[in-house]
Amino acid sequence: MLLQDTRARRIIDFFRAVAILLVIWFHVIYGMARLLSDERRAALTSEFAGVLNVAWQALGSELIFLFSGFLVSYILILEYREAGRIAIRPYLWRRAARILPLYYVALVFYALTLQPDWHKILSSAVFLGYILHDTNVIPVGWSMEAMVQVYIVLPVLVAFVMNARRPALRIVVLIVMSVLARVVFIAFSDDGFEALYSDAIRTTKFSDAAAELYFMAWFRATPFLLGLGLAWLVVERAEPVASALERPFIWIGALALGVLAMALSGWLPVQNADAWIYAQTGELFWRGYWALHRLVFAVGGVLIALVLFYAPPFRGPWLLKVLDAGPWRLIAQNIYGIYLFHFLFILIAAVIVFRSTDEAVLETATIWHVLATFFLAAALSTVAALYLRRWIENPAAKWISNRQLAADVAPRGMIRSAKSP
Repeated sequence: MLLQDTRARRIIDFFRAVAILLVIWFHVIYGMARLLSDERRAALTSEFAGVLNVAWQALGSELIFLFSGFLVSYILILEYREAGRIAIRPYLWRRAARILPLYYVALVFYALTLQPDWHKILSSAVFLGYILHDTNVIPVGWSMEAMVQVYIVLPVLVAFVMNARRPALRIVVLIVMSVLARVVFIAFSDDGFEALYSDAIRTTKFSDAAAELYFMAWFRATPFLLGLGLAWLVVERAEPVASALERPFIWIGALALGVLAMALSGWLPVQNADAWIYAQTGELFWRGYWALHRLVFAVGGVLIALVLFYAPPFRGPWLLKVLDAGPWRLIAQNIYGIYLFHFLFILIAAVIVFRSTDEAVLETATIWHVLATFFLAAALSTVAALYLRRWIENPAAKWISNRQLAADVAPRGMIRSAKSP
C-alpha cells in the first residue's frame, strides 16, 4: 500500500506543509492590504513579483481539503476492501479524537478574546456557525465546519463508490455534481464577478455571492471528492497507474499539465484591479473563472502528486533526502495547531516586525515587511503547535480513543457492502 512507503508519506507531508504556509501567507498579505489606504495598497500590490500572485488567492485551503480528503478516504477504502463494510462509530470516534480537543481549546480562546454573542459560540461549537449566523468564533472556523460536514457524509460516499460496478464513473459524477453546484449558483447570481476579489480587498467585505461560494461546505466539496478519487486510484488502480507513469511521455505530460493547471488557476494577478487580466476580459470570463479555478487548481495537485508517487525519476532516494532536509514533516505533523492559532501569531509577528501597534505604521509596509511577518508568524505558529500537540492534542485524542474502546469494543453502526452477509 502506498502510505506504507516513507517516501510517499513525505510527499504528502510536503503538500500539506506547503498548503498551511500558503494559508498563513494569504492571511498576512490579505490582512495587511485591507488595512492600507487605496494609494499604498496599489503600490504594495505592484511591488510583488508575478510568481507571488498565488499568495493572494486563498488556495492553501484547497490543498488542505484535497489531502485531508485523500488521507481519510484512503483509510476508509482500505477498511471497505478488507471488511466489506465501514464501521461508522469507530470512524466518528477517530474523527472526534482528532478534531474536537484542539478545536474547543481554540473556541474558548477566541471566545474569551473576541467576546461574541453566546449563540455564535454555541453554533460554532456544533460546526454550524456559517449556516446559522454567517460566522464562526474561530477565524478559520468556516473551514473546520466544512471539513466536519464533509467527514460526516464521507463514509457514505466511499461506500457508494466502492459498492459499484464502475466506481470511477461514480467518482466522476460526484465531482461533476460538486462543480455544477458552483456553476449554477454563479449563473443565476445577480452579483457581479468581474471585480469580486479586487473589490473585497478594497472594501474589506465580501459580496453575498462571494461569501456563499467561499464559506459554505456544499460549494467547497470538490477538493475532498478529488481526494477521494486520488485515494481510489492509489488503492484500487495502483498497478495500472504506476505502469502508465513508467512511460516518459505520460509522466512528463501529466507533470506539465499539473503545473499548467495550478499556474493558470493560481497565478493570475486577481488582487490588482489595474492588471492586464482585467483589461483583457469581462464578466463572462470571471464567472467561469470563479466557478472552475479551484477545480483546476486541485486537479493540478492530483496530477503532480501521482507523478511524484509513481514516476521513475522521483522514486530514487534523492527525493526522500530532499524532503527530509526541509521542515515539511515538522510543519505537517503540527498542521492542525498551526491552522487554528496562526492568526494570533500573525498579530504578534506584525508587532515585532513593525515595532508598533499603531495601524498607521502599516502605511510604511513593503514586500519585505510582508515576508518578514510571514516567516516569523510561520515559525512562531509551528513552535506553539508543537507544544499544543504534545500537551493537549495527543493526550486528549488518546483519552477519547480509550473511551471509545471501552464503550464500544464491538461497533454496531456499519455501512455494509451489498455482498456482505
